[in-house]
Amino acid sequence: MLGRIRREAEEITINGSGIQGVQSISTQYESVARPLDNLGITEIQYAPQGAQTASLQLNTLLTNTLPSGGADYTSLDLMQNFTGDIPFSGIIDYGTENIYFTDGYLETYSVSCGIGEVPQTSTTSTIFGDFGTGSFPFWAQTSATPTSLNIPTYSSMEVNLDEFTTNRMTSFSVDIATPRVPIYTLNADKPSNVIAGTPIEV
Repeated sequence: MLGRIRREAEEITINGSGIQGVQSISTQYESVARPLDNLGITEIQYAPQGAQTASLQLNTLLTNTLPSGGADYTSLDLMQNFTGDIPFSGIIDYGTENIYFTDGYLETYSVSCGIGEVPQTSTTSTIFGDFGTGSFPFWAQTSATPTSLNIPTYSSMEVNLDEFTTNRMTSFSVDIATPRVPIYTLNADKPSNVIAGTPIEV
């Protein structure tokens, strides 16, 4: 008999912090292994033809923020902190199964909100490290805990520019695109370094 996994049995954890308000998660992994055709060999052999990468798309309602930004973070929104050079790791739980990943880098980050609406964020990331099922022993997970909704009202949103400040906004949308440049060494399936490419578009 077919069953379904209910929403309370699914969650995603990023760098040990449970993400609340998740609306959708999409992951994709494409193997670059190709068969090798050798004379005199009857068995099929496979070899990678390039770097193995995966992708992660995450859409959430911004219903909770970090307590104070912390020493390692500058933004109260956890995912916005990874628009720079900081990589992240995580685990996706669904029922009794899980998918873990390491060395994820944010490619795009978007946030939008309007009067009377819950702020929404959308991110796409490329994973250059491990990606798959199994255990995740790196650090303990902290599940997402319910918090009160923060819905903007009139004069609760404010924009500050060089010589201009106003709290009369009715909506806003910010999109950040950070291209990534992986640097590989010979005989390595993971990049030795991943740098932020240019230009960074906002």
